[in-house]
Amino acid sequence: MEARDKISDIIEAYALRIRALGYPIVSKALEVWKSRIMSEDVDFTEKDVLFDEYLHLLADVELSKIPREDKNKLLQTLWKCGSEIEDVLVREGFIKPPYLFIGKKPRRLRHIVSPWLLLGLFLSFLLIGMSFSVISNFSNHETIEVNETIEVNPMICEHEVYWRYNFQRAIYCVFQGNTLKEVSKIAQSLKGKNELQTCHNILSLTAQFPYDPTREFRNDVFIQTPMETLQMRSGICSDFALLTVALLLDNNISPVYLLHVEFKRDIPGGGHAVAAVNINGTYYVLDQYPPPKPLYEFLSNFDGIKEISKVTIYEVDKNRGIKKIRILKAREYRNNPVPYFMLLLAFGIVWKKREDWIFI
Repeated sequence: MEARDKISDIIEAYALRIRALGYPIVSKALEVWKSRIMSEDVDFTEKDVLFDEYLHLLADVELSKIPREDKNKLLQTLWKCGSEIEDVLVREGFIKPPYLFIGKKPRRLRHIVSPWLLLGLFLSFLLIGMSFSVISNFSNHETIEVNETIEVNPMICEHEVYWRYNFQRAIYCVFQGNTLKEVSKIAQSLKGKNELQTCHNILSLTAQFPYDPTREFRNDVFIQTPMETLQMRSGICSDFALLTVALLLDNNISPVYLLHVEFKRDIPGGGHAVAAVNINGTYYVLDQYPPPKPLYEFLSNFDGIKEISKVTIYEVDKNRGIKKIRILKAREYRNNPVPYFMLLLAFGIVWKKREDWIFI
């Protein structure tokens, strides 16, 4: 069968498809285009001449007031029609293809390598790259040992305005008074068979108290004492952290730790506060809701939501007082998974359009 007959059959088949979509006018235009290119005076070697009317037809469809979904179907069908015609012209030797050559035979990339193999290789590359990115995000920090005893002028603790708006001062002032005696009755009712069970019981209590978002976004975020949090039955992260520490200390779990987590691009003084304990060599974070979570699992999950810049760790001991013991500080260079997601998006577009674009 000659090239003209093959092209005629292709156009007729696609004209029927377009008519079935409910657009006989476009189908008729395709048939008119067929009649023009099938005339004997058309030189198939002049690709620009051959496809001039075809491109005009595509432009007319694109500019028409056809519903977007139908328009996409029409354009996709027309592109496939043009692609098959070009395949015929390449095989018959009328035009030079933008294809790869294996020997003397023009081949598209999908004819040489399985698309599924390409997809598998790409996903493997993507997952490996993202795994390195995740590891670097969670572990790429430096540890600064501080071991600094927290001392605050006792006069400051007598004036609430000086400590209720500063987390470090609040830690000192809250545990200098009768805090443990005030919460002792409730603390003893939460005592479990072991330290981990006690932690779980404490979190079961704080989980009953709703988080108060109205205080979080105020310019003057104040800090409640543990007893105030029990009375109000609500609070923010710093309130729950201090309450948790008080309940742990009264249950003779000591030392206890307070973590102040700061995020990049956060407001000054912002961040998140949680309590933590060391049980059998493993640090567990107690963040209002059960169960207790291992420290680095907690930080990894948080870092996946908001990028952590610094974590300050305080140690609260019933006998030795309060110390700032360690700072975990993120390094300046951190891998970013965004390029991998962008690459995945680009590959998805190419994969979706692989039948339409002639270079695939």
